[in-house]
Amino acid sequence: GVFRLSADAGGRFLEASGETAEILGCESSAELVGRTLASLLASPQDRAREVTGLLGVAGGEAHSRELELVRADGRHLRVAVTCLAEPEGDGRPAGINGIIQDVTARRQAEQDLRQSDERLRELLRSLPVGVYRTTGGPEGRFLEANPAVAEIFGYGSVAELMAVPVSILYANPAERAAAVGFTAQRGGRFSTKELQLRRRDGSSIPW
Repeated sequence: GVFRLSADAGGRFLEASGETAEILGCESSAELVGRTLASLLASPQDRAREVTGLLGVAGGEAHSRELELVRADGRHLRVAVTCLAEPEGDGRPAGINGIIQDVTARRQAEQDLRQSDERLRELLRSLPVGVYRTTGGPEGRFLEANPAVAEIFGYGSVAELMAVPVSILYANPAERAAAVGFTAQRGGRFSTKELQLRRRDGSSIPW
């Protein structure tokens, strides 16, 4: 939605599109006229500086902020607001033009994804089988590994395991290149190849 604000500290709505009114839970844009952007903040004391920074635009440069606002129905929402100062002209006073976009759903989706990633990581950490991901190349570095992998190879922690090159875990380091080539030939699909690997203490592991 688009809108126009006064240039004073509170940023009073002078005009607003129907879409802006809808985003903010108002029946019409007339309900917004005369209200300040600051008055819509969920936490005025904490976020007043954000509005001040948003409205303190000059020199034709657009400023953007993400703000948490309260709709007319009391529901909180996260919005992205971009403002651009407009000088006085054509009988209009100086003001601030803006665009507002509801990003609540996007932020919720991002939070859900983070939580999903954390649940997956927790599952991997708790699995009794080794799961890992490495870079390619003859040496290779661990990108991820669960505790079971560290235990299998005799390392005290995942951090210790990830500090060493993958090739050091091969009884014959040259087999690392062969294993990478075999995986590449499989087009990234899961594959099985028996290898002779070794633990930190030098003992062998049939893999």
